[in-house]
Amino acid sequence: MKNQLLRFTMIAIAFMVLGTFTSCKHMGYKKDDSGFYYKFYVENEDSTQVQMDDLVEITHTLRALDSTFIDNQPMQLLVRESLFEGDLYAALLKMHQGDSATFIMNIDTFFHYFFGIDDYNPEQKDRDIYLDIKINKIIPAAEFKAQQEEQEAKYKAEMEKLRLAEDSTLKKYIADNNIKVTPTASGLYYIQKVAGKGKAAENNKNVTVHYTGKLLDGTVFDSSIDKDPIVIPLGQGRVIQGWEEGIAMMKEGGKAQLIIPSALGYGEYGAGGVIPPYATLIFDVELVKVEDLVEPANTPIPVE
Repeated sequence: MKNQLLRFTMIAIAFMVLGTFTSCKHMGYKKDDSGFYYKFYVENEDSTQVQMDDLVEITHTLRALDSTFIDNQPMQLLVRESLFEGDLYAALLKMHQGDSATFIMNIDTFFHYFFGIDDYNPEQKDRDIYLDIKINKIIPAAEFKAQQEEQEAKYKAEMEKLRLAEDSTLKKYIADNNIKVTPTASGLYYIQKVAGKGKAAENNKNVTVHYTGKLLDGTVFDSSIDKDPIVIPLGQGRVIQGWEEGIAMMKEGGKAQLIIPSALGYGEYGAGGVIPPYATLIFDVELVKVEDLVEPANTPIPVE
């Protein structure tokens, strides 16, 4: 009986000690109902408070007790619905313009939801993450939405100018170079240079192609010359539409020039940092081989 009483007493003392360590760990911090701990250094309760869908400009430090991951860096965040109880968005909603505070959260949860990293530190589970945050500016949701709409309108107007400029530049190129071929229904110009005499390119066949890609001003942005040709599974959407259509018009040994409007190429976004938006492309291509479909060993995309 005495031994059992002593055992219960030791267990009670252990829980009391554990509770003391836990409380010391967060000494000086308050606990939010959603689970995180926080401490304000500056709290402007009469200033504008962060609301859902606001854009906040903050300076933040992300750290653990023994290491710092991000140190005093500016960042913009769109405040949205919480991903998990007591997360960063919930913390931001407690703050006002000009406030500065530290928030303590669970490191594993934080890295899982914000960075997609599980088992961030398998040897040290349930460590705390400390977020030091200062609110530099709050852009209210309505103002931010208006800014977004204005930027979108400017972007659309600029893209429309580029689209119209492409049409004009392409027509001038066709006239200046005395190109007489009629474009296909899609807008592709197929100019045969050498008629192929081998197998015809077909969908669901592997085609081996040498190529050089240029902009209308003659700038070469990619080429397989002096390298291995590329292998394409034709008709499977692995290359731009202009290639799919143009190569399908060829036979082994054939050479052609493809003039590809952006609608059949990389459109309004461009590609690879070298092809601008709404750029008509010129590809000089040679169909080296046609064979039964086998997955290619090299990347079958002319431009990343």
